Amino acid sequence: MYLKFVLAAVFSYLLGSFNTSIVVSKSLAGIDIREYGSKNAGLTNSLRTLGGKKALLVVAGDVAKGGAAILIAYLLFHGYNAQIIAYAKLIAGIFAVTGHVFPVYFNFKGGKGVLTGGSVILFFDWRILLILLTIFLLTYFITKYVSLGSVLAAFALPFLMYYFYQDTLITSVGILISAGLIIMHRSNIKRLINRTESKTNFRKKKINNDNQEANIK
Repeated sequence: MYLKFVLAAVFSYLLGSFNTSIVVSKSLAGIDIREYGSKNAGLTNSLRTLGGKKALLVVAGDVAKGGAAILIAYLLFHGYNAQIIAYAKLIAGIFAVTGHVFPVYFNFKGGKGVLTGGSVILFFDWRILLILLTIFLLTYFITKYVSLGSVLAAFALPFLMYYFYQDTLITSVGILISAGLIIMHRSNIKRLINRTESKTNFRKKKINNDNQEANIK
């Protein structure tokens, strides 16, 4: 059983390391998303830099790899009791998010893991994801800060894990994921406190880098 946990972790990390934002930016726009905008290889910067159509591919890829990690865990532990399967799914989810943030294929420099983490929660327990998504959307529509919505949703995660499962290990995993997401947003939190954080604008933009202009459509 322990070997299966290791396999779930390794496979999920390798899946998570396939950073869709970097792949889409390089293959379809001829740029490295990590050199533009906020320099973050995630959905928000993809929306701002690449535009909505290419960002949809980022969404599809990040959701798919989160779902694939959960599926791998389920297949490896099919036949075990529900609690063990739940633990396996969460371990797979943690390593998928870790791969997204520190992708082995891209010099360990990836995104912040919000979308991948969200897809993991979706396939783990859609009820929790629905509540987190509500928190995120309400925050965004009121403030226009994607980062603030992400941080507040991350903060709520362990409380929801405890409410629905009342399991120490599951709640601890929720705390771990929450802490990781919040730490990845530490620069955003600092800008929010200083009131210098940029509000999200989904309009297409022209990008300047090393005196070269690229209009990503």
